[in-house]
Amino acid sequence: MTSIVLDPRSPKNTRTLYAGLFMEGVYKSTDDGKTWTLKRNGLGHTLNIRVSRVILHKDGTLFAMICAMRPAQGKPLMSEGVGLYRSRDGAETWKQVNVSQIFLYPKDFTVHPEDSNTILVGACDTSWEDKSGGLYRTQDGGKTWRRIGREGRQTFGGYFHPKRDGWIYMTLTEGAPGAGLWLTRDNGQTWEAFDDLPFSNIQRVSFDPSDDAVMFVTTFGGSVWRGPVVPHEE
Repeated sequence: MTSIVLDPRSPKNTRTLYAGLFMEGVYKSTDDGKTWTLKRNGLGHTLNIRVSRVILHKDGTLFAMICAMRPAQGKPLMSEGVGLYRSRDGAETWKQVNVSQIFLYPKDFTVHPEDSNTILVGACDTSWEDKSGGLYRTQDGGKTWRRIGREGRQTFGGYFHPKRDGWIYMTLTEGAPGAGLWLTRDNGQTWEAFDDLPFSNIQRVSFDPSDDAVMFVTTFGGSVWRGPVVPHEE
């Protein structure tokens, strides 16, 4: 199991939950997790249904990411199934969000807390020759995409600050050439590095709900760290 989310709008004692499972899809429960039903109509491909993350937006839109896969060691990444999917009917049917922008090596995604049409996807280069990795954003539900950040070959993800408009954090992992955490305060026009962090392999970012000047970062092999939301104390 890669992720599980609870629908906060579902009634007590009959809670609705969604769980993503590697190589299986998304399961749904409407009885507090007592029973589960597989929901993968339109999700992924028969050759690849590796669900890496599930997110439920507050407007009821459900998202699931199918991550990269190699058919065999030494073979190129396959295109079948990989990408971001959306369901607007409680996981009964799924549609791919990134049809206009192929991602062969997506790592993570986030959805704007106030607008489910605004989405960030972190993607890696697929080879040493490939330069397609970076942080991508759509503001129209996936019709169009734009790369707003690239500071290395292995971009993990992007994360919206919930209370500071235009603030986005970008994380790098697996051998970042410099800093592993970057901040833009102008929606990706310019970026500034968190140079003082004692590590560069960073994954996800979350924020202290009681103090919007504090955030938490998860690292690969370096535990979880707490610190200010800006690169240098202001």
